[in-house]
Amino acid sequence: MRKNRGVSEIIASLVLLVIVSTLGVIVYNVALSNMSSQKNYLVSDFSDQGKRAQEKFVITSITKIPGGLNVTFFNYGFIDIKITDVYVNNTKCIFNQTKPITPTFELNYLRITYSETSQKTVNILIVSERGASVEASEKI
Repeated sequence: MRKNRGVSEIIASLVLLVIVSTLGVIVYNVALSNMSSQKNYLVSDFSDQGKRAQEKFVITSITKIPGGLNVTFFNYGFIDIKITDVYVNNTKCIFNQTKPITPTFELNYLRITYSETSQKTVNILIVSERGASVEASEKI
């Protein structure tokens, strides 16, 4: 007569314990890496918000010149500003500034290519690389 042989209850329990422990470690590592990437994103976002708060600039005057406008502005913040976009009356325009503007006690000039219209008032919006913006309206 042949005896039925099987895996003992202790061995089966140990195998199940190893499988569950391995799956737990895998889930833990995946969750940890996702949290790490989320943390890096938040740190980067807070850093950008802090730098954006340090960007302070103001438009001091807008003058009409042949072929466009000349905008005078002042960087009174704590860090350099790089202008990425300029809008005149909600229309994106070409401008001549490519290098960062350092916070000095000097006025900065921005020449904007803008086709003249019959409007007497211009609304100018200047946007920096970090998203800080300043807006001014002036009769020309």
